[in-house]
Amino acid sequence: REVPCAEMAANAFSRAIELDPSNQNAKHMLASVTADATVVKASNAYVTELFEDYAQNFEHSLVDELGYDGFQRLRRAFDRSFGGQEKVPKFGLVIDAGCGTGLV
Repeated sequence: REVPCAEMAANAFSRAIELDPSNQNAKHMLASVTADATVVKASNAYVTELFEDYAQNFEHSLVDELGYDGFQRLRRAFDRSFGGQEKVPKFGLVIDAGCGTGLV
């Protein structure tokens, strides 16, 4: 018989948990592929690890793959408003309009 992908994945994640009971990724993915209704949210450890791992590629994904250019548009708007980049004053207090991107 042909084994469905979800069943194969569930078996693989179950085995990963057997080998490493602290593997939060495997626990989360097992709950996902089995539609485990007892899991109401991803664990804090899973979410933390997910974002820590993604942080290394975030800028590349956002700018190069998704085409985000809000920070460039804002830079151009400031330059035009003040008559050129060299005339934009240094501000002592600013609002982070990048929403956590870290892009300037």
